[in-house]
Amino acid sequence: MLSAEERKFGAAVHPIIADGRVGKATIRKVKEAFDKTDDPVAMTAILRKEIARQYLLGPAQKPDKDAPLAPHEVFLSSYLP
Repeated sequence: MLSAEERKFGAAVHPIIADGRVGKATIRKVKEAFDKTDDPVAMTAILRKEIARQYLLGPAQKPDKDAPLAPHEVFLSSYLP
Protein backbone atom coordinates (compact mmCIF):
# COMPACT_ATOMS: atom_id res chain seq x y z
CA MET A 1 0.00 0.00 0.00
CA LEU A 2 1.44 3.35 -1.03
CA SER A 3 1.48 6.23 1.39
CA ALA A 4 0.21 9.67 0.44
CA GLU A 5 3.80 10.91 0.14
CA GLU A 6 4.70 8.10 -2.26
CA ARG A 7 1.63 8.85 -4.39
CA LYS A 8 2.55 12.52 -4.45
CA PHE A 9 6.10 11.66 -5.50
CA GLY A 10 4.81 9.45 -8.31
CA ALA A 11 2.48 12.20 -9.48
CA ALA A 12 5.40 14.65 -9.52
CA VAL A 13 7.69 12.30 -11.46
CA HIS A 14 5.18 11.34 -14.15
CA PRO A 15 5.03 14.72 -15.97
CA ILE A 16 8.81 15.06 -15.78
CA ILE A 17 9.25 11.76 -17.58
CA ALA A 18 6.43 12.55 -20.02
CA ASP A 19 8.06 15.88 -20.90
CA GLY A 20 11.31 14.09 -21.76
CA ARG A 21 13.40 15.88 -19.14
CA VAL A 22 14.97 12.64 -17.88
CA GLY A 23 17.77 11.03 -19.88
CA LYS A 24 17.21 7.90 -21.93
CA ALA A 25 19.78 5.91 -19.96
CA THR A 26 17.99 6.71 -16.69
CA ILE A 27 14.63 5.74 -18.16
CA ARG A 28 16.14 2.47 -19.42
CA LYS A 29 17.52 1.65 -15.94
CA VAL A 30 14.15 2.42 -14.35
CA LYS A 31 12.30 0.27 -16.90
CA GLU A 32 14.67 -2.68 -16.39
CA ALA A 33 14.24 -2.42 -12.62
CA PHE A 34 10.45 -2.16 -12.97
CA ASP A 35 10.42 -5.34 -15.09
CA LYS A 36 11.97 -7.23 -12.16
CA THR A 37 9.30 -6.30 -9.59
CA ASP A 38 5.54 -5.95 -9.25
CA ASP A 39 5.61 -4.26 -5.84
CA PRO A 40 4.50 -0.59 -6.03
CA VAL A 41 6.54 0.32 -2.94
CA ALA A 42 9.67 -1.13 -4.56
CA MET A 43 8.88 0.78 -7.75
CA THR A 44 8.64 4.01 -5.79
CA ALA A 45 12.00 3.25 -4.17
CA ILE A 46 13.49 2.70 -7.63
CA LEU A 47 12.12 6.03 -8.82
CA ARG A 48 13.50 7.81 -5.74
CA LYS A 49 16.91 6.23 -6.33
CA GLU A 50 17.15 6.84 -10.08
CA ILE A 51 15.30 10.13 -10.59
CA ALA A 52 17.51 12.90 -9.29
CA ARG A 53 16.11 15.58 -7.01
CA GLN A 54 17.23 18.22 -9.51
CA TYR A 55 14.44 17.13 -11.85
CA LEU A 56 11.85 17.70 -9.14
CA LEU A 57 13.17 21.12 -8.20
CA GLY A 58 12.81 22.43 -11.74
CA PRO A 59 15.15 24.71 -13.64
CA ALA A 60 17.52 26.88 -11.67
CA GLN A 61 16.52 30.50 -11.39
CA LYS A 62 18.83 32.92 -13.16
CA PRO A 63 19.80 36.03 -11.22
CA ASP A 64 18.05 39.20 -12.29
CA LYS A 65 20.52 41.53 -14.04
CA ASP A 66 18.60 44.62 -12.95
CA ALA A 67 18.45 43.62 -9.29
CA PRO A 68 20.62 45.71 -6.97
CA LEU A 69 23.73 43.99 -5.69
CA ALA A 70 24.03 43.13 -2.03
CA PRO A 71 26.17 45.59 -0.07
CA HIS A 72 29.77 44.53 0.52
CA GLU A 73 32.03 45.54 3.36
CA VAL A 74 35.56 46.55 2.44
CA PHE A 75 38.22 46.77 5.12
CA LEU A 76 40.96 49.23 4.33
CA SER A 77 43.15 48.39 7.29
CA SER A 78 46.33 49.65 5.62
CA TYR A 79 44.87 53.19 5.62
CA LEU A 80 44.05 53.20 9.33
CA PRO A 81 46.58 54.93 11.64
